[in-house]
Amino acid sequence: MSLSQTKFLLDENVHSELYAFLRRRGSDVILVKKGTADLDIAKACFSEGRVLVTNDSDFVDERFRGKLSVLLLRFRQGDVEPLIRSSAALENPPAKGNAFELSAKGLREIW
Repeated sequence: MSLSQTKFLLDENVHSELYAFLRRRGSDVILVKKGTADLDIAKACFSEGRVLVTNDSDFVDERFRGKLSVLLLRFRQGDVEPLIRSSAALENPPAKGNAFELSAKGLREIW
């Protein structure tokens, strides 16, 4: 499955430029409402088959392993250019139940 065919849910802490970038690439992407509980975010991702994109390492906790697809971003909040450049280099999203860390160094599997 390509990025344009992937459904994403962006956590409230993800830069809005990534939302715009994914929309331009044709992805089905939604934003989390500010203040939404982590468990509600996880349930929405699971029930809708969405990949969670977040800066929050709580989502790579063992309790979500195998249940949630996570792309954990490792960029400083103001570093939009490296974030977009690294996201553009992704060819495929994490498979269901996998978690990856995306940084300027590339993609690294967490579980």
